[in-house]
Parts: sequence; C-alpha cells; structure tokens
Amino acid sequence: MKLSKFNIIEELDQGLIIYNSQTTGVLFLNAEYTSSFKKFIDTGIMDRCDLEEELKMGVC
Repeated sequence: MKLSKFNIIEELDQGLIIYNSQTTGVLFLNAEYTSSFKKFIDTGIMDRCDLEEELKMGVC
C-alpha cells in the first residue's frame, strides 16, 4: 500500500485528520492510530490491519 498524493494530513492534539482531495474521503485517527500511521509513514510497515482497510476505503 502507498499513500495518495491527494492526501492532506492535519495534526491535532487528539490525533490526525486525513482528507483525500480526490475522493473526498475523511478519516480521523485517535492517538493510538496516529502512532501506527506515523510508523507506517516512517517504515512502510503497517501494524494494524483495520487501519490499512480504512485507509484503502477512500483516503489513500
């Protein structure tokens, strides 16, 4: 899986909002999922299958 060039990522105190400007998909990640997402960005390894499925549904 790779990230979309259309993603806009906004970091908040409570987590991340990922908006895809092409699909108009919006996903909010709490602190736990934000940590997993950042690990994926840094290493390319996705450690949460449920996060990967959510990202594939229209954000990435």
